[in-house]
Amino acid sequence: MFSTAGGTTSIIIFASMVFAPFAGNLVDRVGRRATLMIIGSLVMIPSYLLMGFTHIQPAFPMIILGAAFVLVPAAMWPSVPLIVDPKRVGTAFGLMTMIQNIGLALFPYMNGKLRDVTHGYGASMVMFASLGIVGLVFAILLKIADRKEGGVLEYPGEKKIEPEAA
Repeated sequence: MFSTAGGTTSIIIFASMVFAPFAGNLVDRVGRRATLMIIGSLVMIPSYLLMGFTHIQPAFPMIILGAAFVLVPAAMWPSVPLIVDPKRVGTAFGLMTMIQNIGLALFPYMNGKLRDVTHGYGASMVMFASLGIVGLVFAILLKIADRKEGGVLEYPGEKKIEPEAA
């Protein structure tokens, strides 16, 4: 299956499918949500660059990307109720989904344009590695902000919600 072009491109999705329950369990057990987002972002950068600028088989970097692609969301999405006012959680999820869908619409288009201009994959891999760098910067900023607010993202379990005054 993984010896064809279609099979090779499915490696990332297959790896994500396999790693997803483990990533979720890891987040539940250890917390460290901001740290795991940093790790996931860090792992993406060399994986894309390996695929763009070496002649190694893409399976290994694609498996690593699959792990990163589940590690970041497994840490990010459950963080929302921990740091957002309970009255705004739905809005926060809506905004996150909107931003994700903008990226899902925009970056394949940009990738195609880069491929049309460069006739290669290098520029596309640099673009995607750069997104890993952007993710890394935001994950570090999140960790710094979380530390200032008490570090709720770094601990396992749930935020203790205090009852509102009547």
